[in-house]
Amino acid sequence: MLILYEILQAAKEAAAFREDKIKLEKEVEELTLHLQLEKQMRSDLEKEIQLQSQENV
Repeated sequence: MLILYEILQAAKEAAAFREDKIKLEKEVEELTLHLQLEKQMRSDLEKEIQLQSQENV
């Protein structure tokens, strides 16, 4: 019976690990998208600043 209990515990742990993995993957995806957006915004801002400085010359 002890072996069966250990197998069931291992199965529960594996399921919990899978759920945690899925949550982490979603969080990584969200953070990646956020980072890409911030990079694009920074690039756009730098271009705008460069254009303004050229206009002031």
